[in-house]
Amino acid sequence: MIMTKMTIAEKFDEVVKALSGEKSVMSVEDMVDFINDRKEKAVKKGSSRKQTARQKENEGVKDTILKTLTNEGITVTDLLGKLDIEGMTNQRASALLRQLVLDGKVVKTVEGKKSYFSVA
Repeated sequence: MIMTKMTIAEKFDEVVKALSGEKSVMSVEDMVDFINDRKEKAVKKGSSRKQTARQKENEGVKDTILKTLTNEGITVTDLLGKLDIEGMTNQRASALLRQLVLDGKVVKTVEGKKSYFSVA
């Protein structure tokens, strides 16, 4: 069967049809090839981005934060008192700590309204 050229949106619609149990004009092999192609392009696009100067700087700051943290919980305000980093605000420190928590390097404990951070 000769298929006319389909747009990406139409191909996604066909995949949705097939997953919903409806009859699709695309074969399973065509759908798998399409999905793998889109995945490959997404991975390539995501990996080609360079870090900004601020992101590179933040990596160094995160290392400093990790060296400063202990096994005992510490608040962001207390952490800022121990850090000697120019231009460091509570918001920036909180954002970097959140990234470290997501990376599994720091543990966040909440007691009442206060958040405490410690080394994982």
